[in-house]
Amino acid sequence: MKKRAIPLRLAPKLKAIMAQEYPRFSEAEYARRHRALGALMQKNGLDHLLVITDHRAGNAPQWVTGWPGTVEAYVIFRPGEKMWMSVEWVNHFPLARKMCAHMDVHWGEHRGLRKMIHELRHRGAKRVGVIGPLPVAKYREVEEHFQLVRLDAEYVRLRMIKSDEELDWLRIGAALSDRS
Repeated sequence: MKKRAIPLRLAPKLKAIMAQEYPRFSEAEYARRHRALGALMQKNGLDHLLVITDHRAGNAPQWVTGWPGTVEAYVIFRPGEKMWMSVEWVNHFPLARKMCAHMDVHWGEHRGLRKMIHELRHRGAKRVGVIGPLPVAKYREVEEHFQLVRLDAEYVRLRMIKSDEELDWLRIGAALSDRS
């Protein structure tokens, strides 16, 4: 007996999102998020923001850049400047460059933390906000060079209020769940 495929019921604008090669939020949505991060930085007197995922823990790099953060990703954010990102493994690097062409993307070469520290020093960073998991040993290594401010709770508060576009993505997720 041949099984009948169940159609995915989506509004046309949601179908357009799913039709992208790599479904991602609009530039306007990322700009909204970056403004929110800039305001958070200003409130905390920060000159740079470090956004991290480590061993698939922490989703902030994806929220800020569109990169889903696999093994290890360090993103340096500063309003008005091109973002910098280091990713591990070498096989992830080409896709990260393709998906994040708007950024300066580097292969971490298994020394991504040191590369990130070097980049922050090159940029003249002093007081750096941190969003995402940074194991104690790595935190201490970064802390040797910069004054760090943890912003995880503030990040979660930013994520709690959804934009219209984020609600569209939740609708897509619900439709996929219903279909399965």
